[in-house]
Amino acid sequence: MLLCCGCQYRDFQNTLTVPQAFFATADITHGAFTCKAKLTFEENGTTSFELLSPETLKTLTVTQTTDSCVFSFLGLEVKTPEALLPDTAFAKLLYAALCGARDGTRCVKTVNGDIATYSGMTEAGDTYSLTQSREDGSLLSLTMDGQNFKVTFSEFQTP
Repeated sequence: MLLCCGCQYRDFQNTLTVPQAFFATADITHGAFTCKAKLTFEENGTTSFELLSPETLKTLTVTQTTDSCVFSFLGLEVKTPEALLPDTAFAKLLYAALCGARDGTRCVKTVNGDIATYSGMTEAGDTYSLTQSREDGSLLSLTMDGQNFKVTFSEFQTP
């Protein structure tokens, strides 16, 4: 009987990982600023946000890479070197946490019940906690308490 029960055991600690690429809706709160965005995270780490709300910023797209950040709004496009963005920019915070958790850089994963938690620190020194569903691998939330930053993921899909 023990042999049959043991066959059902799976080591989620080692098999569950942050997806290399995904799409999701993200509800973002950063201090007093809140927005909703379509989020695309690509295998190369490029992270794009198409803002859905607030209404005044609808259609603003922010694309963050290792080297730059591009803002596109109503046909106007502005590209800035990554180094010129403040470390507290919400796109930069999310980008740093997702890349760190995916790559395992300065990050520890723990599994408790149906949730995996990636706890880590960005290169700028911000600590984060990223949660993931063990059931389907979807990301659930990201928090950076020191930055008053929270993201809740929904409609999560992998390509």
